Amino acid sequence: MLKPGLPIDVIIGKNKIRKSSVQDLKEDVIVILQTFPPLDSASLEKNLFITYPVNEKDVSRIGFWAQIVELREGYTTCGRGFPAVLVRRLSKNIPCDLRAYARFSPKHCLEVRFGDEMLEVVNISRGGAHLVRRPGAIPPIGWGDTIPLEISAGRTLISSNAKIVRLWHTKGSFGPEHLAVKFLKELPAELAEKKGIRVKCV
Repeated sequence: MLKPGLPIDVIIGKNKIRKSSVQDLKEDVIVILQTFPPLDSASLEKNLFITYPVNEKDVSRIGFWAQIVELREGYTTCGRGFPAVLVRRLSKNIPCDLRAYARFSPKHCLEVRFGDEMLEVVNISRGGAHLVRRPGAIPPIGWGDTIPLEISAGRTLISSNAKIVRLWHTKGSFGPEHLAVKFLKELPAELAEKKGIRVKCV
């Protein structure tokens, strides 16, 4: 159920996923926190898709279509102002999934390196992966960056570029950095579904 404070994912165009949250509900208008990168005036009257988990313990998601009706720099609620996007719902809730491919949580420890830095692979699929960096890691990586990857499983080695489609931190802004990446070229099914994959960022 939509309510203030609910974290949401906003899908704009094709495969552009941005984080936000519900801030206020006014009749048929939903007020969400401005995304990063921010939506600009060219987005007015365009449609977007808003999705969120059914509940905190459930991986299934629901979502609905909405239209951007206003961008406001100083929307005020509960005594504070913030940049906001006002949207009007266009459809009922429908089941949805942000992932085009099934992801696999590896049973074995995977090695992930970005230069000399060891990264963690949470899960991986033919289309992307969830990677984690340690707090304070450098050089910085940003949303939308493309990084070259070396992916190996046993004697199989594949080079693949991956684009960062989501980036967030846990335990505050100085906590571990999570990267959701999309491979620009699909991995072979036998590679992505095999346990014990090693991913090295070069």
